[in-house]
Amino acid sequence: MKGSWSVWLSACLVSICPLFGGAERGLFPSTRPARPDSIKSSSPVRSAASVPTRKDPVPGQNNTAILFSKAGKQTQALSLLTKAGQTRPSDTLTYNRALILLKLKRLDEAATALQKLNTFAHAQLNLGGLQCRQGDWARGLKTLQAAPATQDWADEKAVNIALAHYQLGQYKDAERTLSGATGSAAQLLRADLALVQGFYADALKGYKALENDETFGAVIPVRMGNALLGMRKFADAAALFEQYLAGTDRTAHGAARLGLANARYGQREFGPAAAEYRAAVQLLPQSTAARTGLANALASNRDYRSARAQYETVLRQDPTSLNARMGLGVVAFRQGNVPESVGHLRQVAARLDPTNPDHADAYLHQGLASLSISRFDTARRALEIVSRLRPGDPSAFSGLSEVYRRQDLYGQALEMLQQAINKTAEHHWPGAQPPPELSAKTRARMQANRGSLLLKLNLMDQAYPVFQDALKDDPSNLNALNGVAVSLLEMDQLDKAHTLYDSLINRGHRRAFLLNNRGIVRSYMALQLDKKKQTEEARKYYTLARQDYEKAQQMDTSRRFYQNNLGNVLKNLNLYDEAVKSYQAYMSRSAINNMGVLYAANRKPDFSRYYLNLAIELDSNNLIYQYNRVKLYRTFYPDSLNRKPNLLAAERRLPTQSISAKYSRDGYINIYLYDYDFDVYDYPPDHRFPLALEPPRPPDLLPIDDFVAMPEPADPTPITAKAAPSAVNTTPATATETAPPPVATRPAVTNTPAKRSRMPKPARPRRSTRWGSTRCPTF
Repeated sequence: MKGSWSVWLSACLVSICPLFGGAERGLFPSTRPARPDSIKSSSPVRSAASVPTRKDPVPGQNNTAILFSKAGKQTQALSLLTKAGQTRPSDTLTYNRALILLKLKRLDEAATALQKLNTFAHAQLNLGGLQCRQGDWARGLKTLQAAPATQDWADEKAVNIALAHYQLGQYKDAERTLSGATGSAAQLLRADLALVQGFYADALKGYKALENDETFGAVIPVRMGNALLGMRKFADAAALFEQYLAGTDRTAHGAARLGLANARYGQREFGPAAAEYRAAVQLLPQSTAARTGLANALASNRDYRSARAQYETVLRQDPTSLNARMGLGVVAFRQGNVPESVGHLRQVAARLDPTNPDHADAYLHQGLASLSISRFDTARRALEIVSRLRPGDPSAFSGLSEVYRRQDLYGQALEMLQQAINKTAEHHWPGAQPPPELSAKTRARMQANRGSLLLKLNLMDQAYPVFQDALKDDPSNLNALNGVAVSLLEMDQLDKAHTLYDSLINRGHRRAFLLNNRGIVRSYMALQLDKKKQTEEARKYYTLARQDYEKAQQMDTSRRFYQNNLGNVLKNLNLYDEAVKSYQAYMSRSAINNMGVLYAANRKPDFSRYYLNLAIELDSNNLIYQYNRVKLYRTFYPDSLNRKPNLLAAERRLPTQSISAKYSRDGYINIYLYDYDFDVYDYPPDHRFPLALEPPRPPDLLPIDDFVAMPEPADPTPITAKAAPSAVNTTPATATETAPPPVATRPAVTNTPAKRSRMPKPARPRRSTRWGSTRCPTF
């Protein structure tokens, strides 16, 4: 039994092992006889030299990356170079990668690479451009100047160096650098340099040469418009800006809006200009020029509150802004804040250009503000500059007249005021609309002040028609009416003058100067009645005159010269002690003369001579003082009169037809002091601020794309394998004859696309037959 079991197991193993290759694997010896050719190889044997070698992929990846970069696909190019560098690091790969990082504006990574690659021809040239792109223009300029460049890249180097000079404000150096450079970028930069230096015609010519340029032609209309703005050709500039805005290019959209706003402002269209400036501010929120222009347009439109807000915003962004500081000084003056205006304009006084018409408004308000705080020298210098910059602006001349008047230089004040009246609107900016003319009330004020100056110069006969002209423009001008009354008084039309003063005072114009002047009229009416020996009637008018002087002094205690007139009437009332007190309350030259007259009338010649000599020492040209002294000498010192011929000459020069001489009570002349106010000019605002020009954005730095290509090796030639001899080789194989493992090859691609298997559709669930059922669907 035991033997039969073992026989059976052996038979089973023998029958199963061939199924698992047991005989071939040596588990059991095969019972089949061996075939004679069983040891022959089924395939030819290959040697190591017959296997094809793998091609180096790095040169191909490098060169493909260069093609990608030139096609604008910088990300793909960078990816290829990074992969190639991981396969086999190389300085060439690092350099090309740095150039692509420059294009991608990954400047720090590019700088790290370029600083280690000094062996490449243009590594330093690219490093200088990189430093400029980082904002370090001074350092970049030094690097660019020291960097070598081949002839192929000489123009690019020159343009980049010129751009660095341009950014540093070294315009002349930039021009010299560009002297031999060619290309559209060099031409554009030359025109930009001409523009920023004020050579607008040269800039326009340079821009016109680039109108059809493929790179810059689209934005050239904006550049040309800015050049025309500088030439004050606002209509032509506006047409170019509108032409650009109507197109599809948006590269310089913000600059075009700003330029159109400047053109509208130059045409004095302040409302449309403000709208365009607002659009420019939205497109260029960081542009101080656009916001300053908006403030200028608002101020010119007399919206001072909104203009102030914009100026202050600009000064927060750029505290050194000249135009914003100037504008804020002007706005502060117009808002009545004179100290603030003086402070702002003082900050920029050293930066103002006395030859620049755009700065005339700043000089004008500097002069007016200084006049308001009695800084007459500063005011005079500033207003004289305005009179040269704007020879047709009446505000400058009327301001100068005020400066001279307040310094008691009445002749010069009258001359300046006459020029202001004769000026027409000949302003320095041409515009589509003429500047506003002087209003009727402004002309009336100027004429009234002119008449008052004539009164100051005792030119009474010339003053009357001037006051009449003032009343034609403004019949309600109080100073003109007062001047007419004074002129009537000097022309000995006392009743008309008295009636006019009564009318003005009774209608509610109870002003101190009107009461004082009516008192003078009543004084002369009393003297007239004295001449007619109507003593009681004369005393009545003396009393009325005294009341007027006293009321005027109570109403305005600062006008101390009313005491002089009061002293005259007290003298005529024979109240000498009170008269002396009144004179002493205001010891002016006129009061000193009147004191001498008082003592002469009281027959005190020594006192009289003392006071009259003192008055002449103070004003040696006054004919009234000299006449009174001659009268004194003729009365009390006749012998000494013959030894002083100069005194007799003064007696002959006295105008005998003057009312003061005509109604002299005792042969001596008392001086009455008229009072009249000068109208304050409103100096109509006609603001002409500088245009809000922004320097053109220069062309970008030119890239130095000197990519370094790698030579690619030729494809390896496969070696045909030779079959081994059919004889059995019992010699063991050597190392050189041992074949390497075969290289896996990609299966051949057939022309017929493989049929794609479709994903089976999911079975549609059966919906429940009952609406609203919550039963789950079944599949």
